[in-house]
Amino acid sequence: MRTQNTYRHLLMGAALIITAQGYGQASLLGHLGGSGDHLGWNASTPQPLEIRHDGAFPIQFWTSGSFRGLINERVMYPSLNTFPNIPADGFTLITPDMGFLNQPPSGPFSRLHLAEGGEDGNAEQWGYRPWQRNGVTFTGNTDQGYIGQKFREGGEGETDMVIQWSDNPGVDKADRLRFIFTSAYDQGTYEQFCPVINQNDRIYNY
Repeated sequence: MRTQNTYRHLLMGAALIITAQGYGQASLLGHLGGSGDHLGWNASTPQPLEIRHDGAFPIQFWTSGSFRGLINERVMYPSLNTFPNIPADGFTLITPDMGFLNQPPSGPFSRLHLAEGGEDGNAEQWGYRPWQRNGVTFTGNTDQGYIGQKFREGGEGETDMVIQWSDNPGVDKADRLRFIFTSAYDQGTYEQFCPVINQNDRIYNY
């Protein structure tokens, strides 16, 4: 009987510990940060708020019941635009829904990736290069672009700033780099634009 009581007490203690740990990660009313609910933050605690996951899983963000973005865990994509073994630790995705993740490589291409919603045309890989890391990738409408740094082979301090855009191989759709000026809108005025570079000027394999 004494053994059973001891075992029962051990189980109750373990349950309390588990409950306390789960409760510590829940939304708590009345934190010193102000009125309402706050998650894991207390104005009297001299330390930063940590949003973290120490396991090998991404951190996801949702609003209105819909997926909006994620931050990668430590991960390596098996392939991206035929390039193998792409490290993607901490890459961040912002997108309207979860459709992007249903397409390979199922994660963002660079430090920040802005992807259109849906499951068609928003994970375009043509034009991607492994040096597209420390910058912003844009994918949508079956096209891809990147603005950011390109670290050149040769050593420290040899860095180019790059504006890159791409199209599907063999498809002539006249994707252009444009600088567009706009002002107050009405149906009698039009956007002023200057096509600077057309697709015939592109170098695909730079």
